[in-house]
Amino acid sequence: MKIIASGVLFEGNAEDAKILAFTNLCRLSNGEIMAAFQCGREKNHAGARVITIRSSDNGRTWHDPVDPFTKWAAENGYTVHVVYLSEITPGKLFASIMLCDHKGDPDLPFFNPKTGGALPIYVGLAESYDNGHVWSCPRLLPTGRFNDLPSPVMSPIVEGANGRLFLPFETSKTYYDTEKWHHYAACLESQDGGNTWPEVKIIATDPEDRYMYWDHRMVSLGGNRIVDFFWTYDSSLSKDTDVHMSLSQDGGISWPRTPSPTGITGQVTSPIFIGNNCILAVTVDRFKDKVIKCHMSHDLGMKWKDELVIYRHSVPDTISSTLNANLAEMQYWSFGHPCGIKINSGEVLIAWYCGSPEKTQIRWAAVEL
Repeated sequence: MKIIASGVLFEGNAEDAKILAFTNLCRLSNGEIMAAFQCGREKNHAGARVITIRSSDNGRTWHDPVDPFTKWAAENGYTVHVVYLSEITPGKLFASIMLCDHKGDPDLPFFNPKTGGALPIYVGLAESYDNGHVWSCPRLLPTGRFNDLPSPVMSPIVEGANGRLFLPFETSKTYYDTEKWHHYAACLESQDGGNTWPEVKIIATDPEDRYMYWDHRMVSLGGNRIVDFFWTYDSSLSKDTDVHMSLSQDGGISWPRTPSPTGITGQVTSPIFIGNNCILAVTVDRFKDKVIKCHMSHDLGMKWKDELVIYRHSVPDTISSTLNANLAEMQYWSFGHPCGIKINSGEVLIAWYCGSPEKTQIRWAAVEL
């Protein structure tokens, strides 16, 4: 593997757009690539918004930045924090939207530093029928037994067995809850093309509350196989452990009882299916090597061999000895959240945010496999 091209996807210069984060890429059937990312004067601030932008040359140049959801969100009392784009049928796009209620207080931290609880977070969904140029007004999706819990969306919608659609999310605990956090990696399921999402499926949880399977990233491997990757936190040791993964062999209908360790060191990890049992995992290793790195498996994640460093960070990010302190410090982390898409059998495009606590940008790299 080697980097064959790289550059800046977007750089915000205005005071209210100096912090960029949480990038998502989506390859469209018409050949375009769309990206979505958060921008604001602070990460996860009440004034944050999500910008979408597109490329017609495999990510080398980017044009037409727009803000499709902020007006609706402001009129309905929400802030749009993250948008994940997905195309299930040609021309029809879904936007899975993380909507946050800041309670009218822009200075209220996203995570409560005393309890580790999160502000109210809801799952929103919008549709476009013209390749993402015009969007419907978002609708709120109920999360069943988790309706009373903050439920941030985690990755784009994935298609599974018999046309089932899965919208990944996870659960946090409420803002002032002082009890232990019982975490679920879950998803909503639709069996009618996304019109309704009545089913809630648990992908991973630890009944003993030792391991937390955060930020799960799901991708279809073709046929009836879907893989999900987890940033895994060991609460008994108050630190991260290996990235874990789960493989569904029946199109997302059932999942292993417990995710398996991959041996990969890192946090948020985005899988890209290359074909022929090959998976490229793009991960951020924030605390050990301070890099964004690609890991290649040729056997559906049984072994991980080839590695390539995409980005090396020079500004130290802090790590604390308690979970609540770590959650609070995420606000100031200055690189990470990598994502990627397959361009063809020999090339992928990867994007991430990086910079300093005062200013970040979105960068991209094209990698030859």
